[in-house]
Amino acid sequence: MLTDIRFWILLCFILRLIGITNPPLEVSHNWRQTLGTMVTRNFMEVDRNLLYPRIDIGGDHAGIAGMEFPLLSYGAYLMALIFGYQHWYGRLLNLIVSSFGTYYFFCLVRDQLKCKRLAFYSTMVFLFSLWFSCSRKIMPDTLSMSFVIAALYHGFRYLESSAHHICYKRLDIVLFGVFSTCGMLTKLPSGYLLVILVLPFFLNQMGIARRIVFAAVSLLSLGSTLAWFFYWVPHLESEHGVSHFFMGTGLISGFKALIEHLPLVSKRFYETALKYIGFILFLIGLGWSIVKRNRPILGMLLCCTPAFLAVMVVSGYNFAHHTYYVIPFVPVMALLAGAGIRAINHRGIVIALLAAVCIEGVSDQQHDFRIKPHNKRLLALEADLDATCARDALILVNGSGSPTALYFAHRRGWSLTNRAMAKKGQIKSLQRRGLERIVILNNVLGATDMRLSLPVVLQRDAYTIYSIEIPRLRSE
Repeated sequence: MLTDIRFWILLCFILRLIGITNPPLEVSHNWRQTLGTMVTRNFMEVDRNLLYPRIDIGGDHAGIAGMEFPLLSYGAYLMALIFGYQHWYGRLLNLIVSSFGTYYFFCLVRDQLKCKRLAFYSTMVFLFSLWFSCSRKIMPDTLSMSFVIAALYHGFRYLESSAHHICYKRLDIVLFGVFSTCGMLTKLPSGYLLVILVLPFFLNQMGIARRIVFAAVSLLSLGSTLAWFFYWVPHLESEHGVSHFFMGTGLISGFKALIEHLPLVSKRFYETALKYIGFILFLIGLGWSIVKRNRPILGMLLCCTPAFLAVMVVSGYNFAHHTYYVIPFVPVMALLAGAGIRAINHRGIVIALLAAVCIEGVSDQQHDFRIKPHNKRLLALEADLDATCARDALILVNGSGSPTALYFAHRRGWSLTNRAMAKKGQIKSLQRRGLERIVILNNVLGATDMRLSLPVVLQRDAYTIYSIEIPRLRSE
């Protein structure tokens, strides 16, 4: 049983159910999660049109925003239609899809590298990597990678020279098209991993008809993705005036940002991705693969490493400062770490290493499974605002651009830093646009307290609500 990867996937699934109903108030990534929950709630309350995702941080605009294809948010919305709205549906959906993605990863390594032990070791490292915590967050990153890994599995099956039943071939190419499209639409950088399929496409023996079908499906998948990100997203931004989602930076500026923040960039690999033990195993596996001239692994590295470097450059500053940007490279690193364990021909040492990987992975990420008591006080914000203003009232929060407080306020509005709020004429300008209340957070989610020369409507330990009747401001 302990050597069956399905047992470990199920065990990790159960472990990650702990606190699954927690509000998205973790210290890390709460802002990214509440953007997704905003979209889900607005599908419920405003408009169910999948092509017009809405967020609440658009101020007096309708909130329609250009963003990744909101597949996760829409899946949570469909669940809400049946069971009623709950923010944690997104957590559960991501966990389910990511668990299937983990098993697809195992099958992919097992079938393509013809080594069940290597597949088991790699998948164990993969399970307890950054994947462990991020696969239960209301974020599309691991969900997107799960679709891409599944697409790789079916793509390889379709391109294999050994023929199998025609019905399976047809199913494989259909699933490849569906999964690759879903993966790239939900998170475009995840699609870089599909470049690995260049190897079997050109090297395997197959008929011209099969190559044409695969190329056509690939172009259809890529074309629909590019149309969404480079036509529809800019269209939504220009039409509705909300530009909140990062769409990449220029190559030169991105490269400069990586160089300037090189210590943080390197940290994403040696600490964030697989943690320290996993990274050491990754280096061992890399060295072992080079010495042994393992052509399948080295070929994969030669394909995907330059592609991921391009993703890093386009991400620039954000890659260095956001831990989840390294998630697309985690499967590659986990495979090399598995090769590192495979190179150690001692059963006791292997068991000890696997145990160490599991313990380090869980202990280093356990903080994501609980909410700090001070942050929980934000849960009362909606009720407090309901007692002081209408649901359609626009509000301003000192949240550094974060949407988290606006989500729990259940209102549209703005999120500005203390310095931006203190600028002369800022409050007056927003008042003319319909601003009615200001919420000042008191050391919650990184926002520091400030005092306004405005009537106090309600005061709590975590926040103070001000009314916009006298447009004067004094900051401390």
